Amino acid sequence: MDNTNILAEYLKKHFIIEQLKYNMYNADDIYYRIPTLSFRLVDESYIDELKGHIELFQGKLKWTIFKSFYGKRRPNYLLCPLEIYHMNKELYENGDIQSQKEYFSEEEYRKLCQYGILDIPELYNYVKNIYG
Repeated sequence: MDNTNILAEYLKKHFIIEQLKYNMYNADDIYYRIPTLSFRLVDESYIDELKGHIELFQGKLKWTIFKSFYGKRRPNYLLCPLEIYHMNKELYENGDIQSQKEYFSEEEYRKLCQYGILDIPELYNYVKNIYG
């Protein structure tokens, strides 16, 4: 199983998914974007529990799940490094629009891409050990 979508495949097998963007990153260009999984569960009551587990994961980065600040009717949730949450929150509150590459320094952006990709298999195993 390709690491770009192992968490997506796991969520699909263990939760009823309404929407899912499979690839967390671009395998052909790892610096295209910081690894993020966008999804929506049919039953959102599982989100808080899942988020709690994700935030306890100890990898190279801190991870979280948050409801997208955009798409108010049926917003997606994002599973991503904590820095992405802070970026999205700040940009939304300031009414600003920037790409990830514009927001972060080049060094920080590259680190988030590299470490995020390295964390994915461990994060997958961590979630798998909790939910079976």
